[in-house]
Amino acid sequence: MEAVAKYMDTPGMNYTRSFLKFVNAAIGFTFIFYALSKIIDDPSGFFTLDSLSTFSLPLVLSIVALPILFALAIFAAYEKLLGISLYRVNSNVSKRRVALKIILLTRLNLARIHSSIRVFSTGLHQNLDQAQVFEFIASQHKNK
Repeated sequence: MEAVAKYMDTPGMNYTRSFLKFVNAAIGFTFIFYALSKIIDDPSGFFTLDSLSTFSLPLVLSIVALPILFALAIFAAYEKLLGISLYRVNSNVSKRRVALKIILLTRLNLARIHSSIRVFSTGLHQNLDQAQVFEFIASQHKNK
């Protein structure tokens, strides 16, 4: 209800917003004081291996998932970048060498990858040979 009252602009809504904030804060503090009183009454019931695993498992899984999500973002960005850049390269050019050069210049940096996507999507309008592609790549990354 507080979220809805936040965006409503009718007369008297300020009183409703402040009352709902107070109610939410009071409920939250009640839960915190109740949990603290239970911990103080019986600390051995709280500090168990089961409660440690219940508390720490989501934290560990979140930390483990971060590199996986980063790798997925890098993979998707490189797929887009290499798709754009290699499409414009002549078929007789070594596309692997061009792809390797692009990967080495961007160095797994998402900002550089997205910058290169913008450069390749606007900068190349014709098919190029390998030397011209390398020259174009180097000239765009010298400015960075």
